[in-house]
Amino acid sequence: MVRYLGLVAVLLLVSGCDNQREADLDANRTTWKIHGFKHYWMNLAAECRCGMAVNGSFIVEVREGKIVKAVFASDKSPVPAYTRSKLPTVEGLFGMIEAALRDEWGFLSETGVRPAYHPLYGYPVHTGIRPLKVRGGDLNWIIKYLVMNE
Repeated sequence: MVRYLGLVAVLLLVSGCDNQREADLDANRTTWKIHGFKHYWMNLAAECRCGMAVNGSFIVEVREGKIVKAVFASDKSPVPAYTRSKLPTVEGLFGMIEAALRDEWGFLSETGVRPAYHPLYGYPVHTGIRPLKVRGGDLNWIIKYLVMNE
């Protein structure tokens, strides 16, 4: 009986964490939308030790929710179309975090998702996704800086 109650307590604690992360996601997504930025640039770093072919740092220009320009941060050369198609917008980062929180990909580890958000504008500064199927791997997108135009 004690083991059963302990298990229930642990499940409630874990469930509460997920609910808090979902609430944080919703609050920060709303903050981002309230600011209404339609045109922005960001220095987006991909840290993927997970077998995905996207790694590095990129300068990405987004207009009306679509990437209009992407260059490598190191030398300002254009990002090839395949790599560019894998780069997310801020809205895309919110979607990745949401999918990971719901474990739609079915591969999260016990540490799951630990995103961080900008305190004023709400955009994700770090996605903090830790996949289970890739032992020790992370799938992290980090916004080093973001400049709003509108």
